[in-house]
Amino acid sequence: MATTAKTVDKWKKKKWFKIFAPPLFDKREIGETPAEKPENVMGRTVKANVRALTGQIKKAHVDLIFKIMDVQGLNASTEISGMIVKPETLRRVVRRRNSKIDVVLDSRTKDNKKARIKATVVCLKKIERIKETAIRKKLLEELSKMAVSKNFEDLISDAIFGNSLNSLFASVKTIAGIKRIEIMAVRQLND
Repeated sequence: MATTAKTVDKWKKKKWFKIFAPPLFDKREIGETPAEKPENVMGRTVKANVRALTGQIKKAHVDLIFKIMDVQGLNASTEISGMIVKPETLRRVVRRRNSKIDVVLDSRTKDNKKARIKATVVCLKKIERIKETAIRKKLLEELSKMAVSKNFEDLISDAIFGNSLNSLFASVKTIAGIKRIEIMAVRQLND
C-alpha cells in the first residue's frame, strides 16, 4: 500500500505585509504584499499615484515608485526610488507640426545618489535643428544644476510639486516658442 505525501499550500504560509510611504507623504499606507519571511519583502518596489497620496487632482498623471527598505513586524517602510509621468499626458499635447525634444541626464545628487532624469520639451511649431540643439544644451545645463544642488527625495518632490518646471521653462523659452516642458521620469540608478 502506497502512502500519499501531503502537499503543503505555500499561500497558507505567507503573511501580508502592509507597505507605508515615507514621511514626505505622512507615512500613508500604499499597499500590501505577501511573503513568507520579512527578508523576502526587502527590495520590492511599489507604484502609487500622486493623486491617491496627496489628493491633488492635477497630479493624477504622475506615478511614484517606492522601494521597501525596512520591515518591522508586518509593517514595511519605503523610500522614494523614482517617479514617472504617464506617456498619454504628452500625447495630448504633441501634434504633427510641433517639435518634441527629449533629454536624458545621468547625474549625482547632493546626497551622492546616482539619478537619471528624463525631460521633454514640446515647441509651439516645428523648429530648426540648431535651435533644437541649443534647447537640448540649455536644458541639460539647467537639469544638472538642479540635480547637484538637491537631495534625491527633494529632486523628485521639486519635479512634481515645485517651481523647477517654471524655471526650466523660463530659461528655454528665450531660444524658441515653447508649449510645454515636462520632467517625464526621475529614477535612482544602482552604482
